[in-house]
Amino acid sequence: MKTIFNKYVVIILGTLFLAGCGEDWLGAPRLETDAPLNGTAESVSGCDALLTGAMASVVHDFVWTGYMQVLGELLGDNIAPTSNMTFSNVLNTYEAVYRRDLFEDTWGIGGRFTQYAGGAVAMSNMVIDACRKDLPASDIRYSTQKNRLLGEALFIRSFIQFQQLRIYNRQWDMNTANNYERGAILRDKPIYGTDDIAKRPSSTEEGYAMVIEALEEAVTLLPDYYESNKHPVNFRSRGNKFAALGLLARVYFQKNDFDNCLRVINECIGSTPGAPTFPLETTIDNLWNRVGYTTSTNSATKSEVIFENVQLAPLLRNKTGATLDGLFIKQLKDVQVKLSNSFKDSANFDLADNRFLKQIKIYKAGKNTDDQLQTTFTTYNDAKALDWCVRKYTTSATGVNVSYIRSAELMLMRAEINAWNGNVADAAADINEIRKKHGGATVTLMDASLNKNAALKEVFQERIREMFGEGDRGWNLLRLGSYTNGAFKLWKGDRDISKNHCYNNVENVEWNSTALRYPWQTSEANKNPLWNQY
Repeated sequence: MKTIFNKYVVIILGTLFLAGCGEDWLGAPRLETDAPLNGTAESVSGCDALLTGAMASVVHDFVWTGYMQVLGELLGDNIAPTSNMTFSNVLNTYEAVYRRDLFEDTWGIGGRFTQYAGGAVAMSNMVIDACRKDLPASDIRYSTQKNRLLGEALFIRSFIQFQQLRIYNRQWDMNTANNYERGAILRDKPIYGTDDIAKRPSSTEEGYAMVIEALEEAVTLLPDYYESNKHPVNFRSRGNKFAALGLLARVYFQKNDFDNCLRVINECIGSTPGAPTFPLETTIDNLWNRVGYTTSTNSATKSEVIFENVQLAPLLRNKTGATLDGLFIKQLKDVQVKLSNSFKDSANFDLADNRFLKQIKIYKAGKNTDDQLQTTFTTYNDAKALDWCVRKYTTSATGVNVSYIRSAELMLMRAEINAWNGNVADAAADINEIRKKHGGATVTLMDASLNKNAALKEVFQERIREMFGEGDRGWNLLRLGSYTNGAFKLWKGDRDISKNHCYNNVENVEWNSTALRYPWQTSEANKNPLWNQY
């Protein structure tokens, strides 16, 4: 009975999760004519269909092109609620997170992420299982495609599960005895029947070990880039070896494992700040106006973008035919999400910085439309007095790509590691390369002779300027809090107790507070007998 279920569950789950997304981000998996529908995972085409379905879950509004960008920005005080916030179900989504009231919910950030992310993990695990057992061995293409299929599945699963660790588990504690606390249920096996459901939650230590092991293997399996004569077309919009390296660097960095992080960064982008494998974009507008496949999308031609959500024009239509913009992108376009006063203070942009000039919308007093945009100021304080909105993401008739991993982030990681180690000149080399390429010719460069503490301050500030609007800030504060034994907190920011912006009147929150972790969905209790075992 289980064997029969095995053959059909792949198709059933894949179809349900793709249909459940409501939007066809990457296009429906196209099975070739020789792929039998009663054994999807037994062919290369069937495995590719599952991976396309998994990526369709990853890039959904409720996963990365929306909630996961917003979550890190809200927790990190980069975004504050305003009178112009008009999205649906506000109390269960953005404002609840801003209050740090991370309750279990069905339709809010935690619940919806779990729903769609679960589909990606399920389909990835089916491909991993098929490759481990060589189920597609009779397919003549399998011998040349096995490594890619297995590597992709490991990468996609890790992409989801690392975020589950950040949402549901305790931040990695430098006192490793504290990493036994359990949180997310990280599945490494497919569910073919009721016997496969039981799985206890993973501790922080177990979760990181699982994700790191999978990514280290994926790096050895994945090709460097898409080649049309070797790979199916759907692979072009998915991750390669360098995407896996970039994600692995991010995982090691969140863990404050600087030695391994530095090793992986240099393997991914090279060790020379001015000549990385993925060169920094000299025209910063090009970073946020990428649409569909570009010359550097998963190709031998490299750009700053290492991994991105590729928006494909013919497929980006909803049921009424309207253009689909990512949830976060749409809200930015509609000026529903504003940058906080604490962000303005922390970033402290030079007025000549192109990121200030081109990546931030600043509105005249009392206005919130593009035709009332104000772009010139006498002083930075004049600009701070007005409303700010993220301008990185644009919209077009075909939607816009969203960058998930780019070389500037890895350079910022390396700069911080070097600063902590007292290698200030090396840190300055990376920071100044970013400032010169992204910040404009007249910005102040970092002094390579600074002392360690002053150098770290420069690095921290540059990360705020470079990564805002990308979902980074909250997780970075948690990491720094752990590494510095509490010197960094998640600050009060613009929160006002009188306006119910602080849950239980908690203002500055310690990095290890349970208030900063979502509870795992108790709906697991109905089907998983081990969901509450510690």
